[in-house]
Amino acid sequence: MKRPFQGNRTAMPATSAPATIWMRDDRSLVLVAALVWVAVLRVVVPGFFDYAADDTTLIENGGSVGNQIIWLSLVLIPVILLRHRIKLAWMLLRTVNGWFLLLTLYACASVLWSIDSGATLRKLSHLIGIYVVCITVCLVGWNDRRFQAVLRPVVTALMVGSILFGIVRPDLAISGPNLAAGDPGGYWRGLTVHKNALGSVSSFAVILWLHAFLYRDAKWWAVAVGLVSSMACLYLSGSTTSQLATLMVMMFLVLGKLTPTSLRSTVTPVLIAVFLMAIGIYVLAVMKLVPGLDALISSATSAVGKDPTFAGRTPIWDLVKANIALHPLMGTGYGAFWVGPFDTSPSYEFFTRLYFYPGEAHNGYLDVILDLGYVGLALLCGFVVRYFVLSIRLLKIDRSQALLYLSLMLYFLLVNLTESSWLTTGPNPNWIMVGLAVFAMSRQLLDQRLQAVHGDPHAAATAAPRATAAPQDSPAAEDLARRYRSSKRRRRR
Repeated sequence: MKRPFQGNRTAMPATSAPATIWMRDDRSLVLVAALVWVAVLRVVVPGFFDYAADDTTLIENGGSVGNQIIWLSLVLIPVILLRHRIKLAWMLLRTVNGWFLLLTLYACASVLWSIDSGATLRKLSHLIGIYVVCITVCLVGWNDRRFQAVLRPVVTALMVGSILFGIVRPDLAISGPNLAAGDPGGYWRGLTVHKNALGSVSSFAVILWLHAFLYRDAKWWAVAVGLVSSMACLYLSGSTTSQLATLMVMMFLVLGKLTPTSLRSTVTPVLIAVFLMAIGIYVLAVMKLVPGLDALISSATSAVGKDPTFAGRTPIWDLVKANIALHPLMGTGYGAFWVGPFDTSPSYEFFTRLYFYPGEAHNGYLDVILDLGYVGLALLCGFVVRYFVLSIRLLKIDRSQALLYLSLMLYFLLVNLTESSWLTTGPNPNWIMVGLAVFAMSRQLLDQRLQAVHGDPHAAATAAPRATAAPQDSPAAEDLARRYRSSKRRRRR
């Protein structure tokens, strides 16, 4: 398999006319990969591997000095790496999904009306740290397969580690019964905080390794280890939502791969529409908005041992809706509601009335409204629509990669019906995956525009000798940015 070219376009001044070549830029590959590992593990694994602590202790430890150092490092190290790529970073941000940026800016602005501004600022610092890491991945040592190259190793390590941890310490890796929540226990959480977190990580691992199998993007033994370990963890987690969502996404990936080349331009959009309709029907059934509709999906849910209504979440949803009615337009502020089972928090009502603390609404859309109001939900809808538009545009450039990004969003739309993952910084890595997909997709589209102006990077790589990438804030990079802006203005005319 041909190794993807890893580099950034750098303009090199010449005596007559400026020329551009692609030069290798892989000096910090290991460091950038380490940043991804730290970000994912910090979000998924309980603080300092304290599995014996209860929820209150884990929340309090989230503000410890060690935790703050980790999050600060996730910001400072990428900033140092990006100091020579300011121009390129600005070009990337101008290409990114605009609704994604608006949603993030609105979450930042919510600190002004947050019911707990301190909690909002803490969550925002973690969110920005995740974004900075994602941007660094897409600017340092970039190639078209960078997304899965940095994610597959860490999620596979979590899968294998969870299985070994369950064998060595079943008392910590397997959850006990929670009678108040109606949970009989016996589900695996592995190295993660709880079974739903393990289910989310397992789902992403299955999707990534199935994609690698379909498009021969890894060696057979690596695919075998990845698929077997991730499917085992997905089953052991007992997470119904993750299992159903993963099954649907696997079908989408296989159908997308098997579609004949002559029919792909027409069949793929129809296939996406069919899956979105299926998700919509599932929404109506789970939320019980249309009586009797749950019968359409009862066979799928019974296959994993649970009823289609997910009735155990109904009391949570009822209380969440009552709290939404108090701040319907702009919400209570990003991350300000679920701050822990403390009597000073409005979420403490769930502990007193339900006798357990859910920690989330178990519906991502309700949590967005709770935090950011219906304004935030509108921005979220705009982000999702634009995500699909950009993914379909990428289909014409890199079909396999576009299908991977589409499958992740389909999974995300479905899993948020009974779990909360939009704009979250834990205890699952879902938003890290989405954020990285958003920036990686934008980087591919940006590269396509740059190639239209400056030529094919692979041709330049074979014609030019191996060299070290020039600093991205050098006069050469400034020349690149100037020529790129000029080309955009000519196209608009």
